[in-house]
Amino acid sequence: MKESRGLTVARNRGPVGPRMSMSAALILMLASASWAAQTPVRERVSFNADWRFAKNDPNGTAGKLSYSSIRNWVLTTGVAFAKDPNFASQKRPAGNLGAEVAYT
Repeated sequence: MKESRGLTVARNRGPVGPRMSMSAALILMLASASWAAQTPVRERVSFNADWRFAKNDPNGTAGKLSYSSIRNWVLTTGVAFAKDPNFASQKRPAGNLGAEVAYT
């Protein structure tokens, strides 16, 4: 406020909104720039690192993991989605699937 010859004059400094939004935009730009600087660069990792692959089945396991041998194990995984009450009452077979296979 300014006094001039006994009168008080209020000076209009313009709308505060645009100045506040510009300040907020500047702060957000600086904050996002610092966050981007802290983000690590992508790293390329080989999918094949430490991959162990053996061609064919181990000796003495012919057919032990074929579908006809593990069918009851596979079917019991879908019991939660079955509407047929006979199918829903099926239980998982005893033992561990593939326990006698070398690398399962």
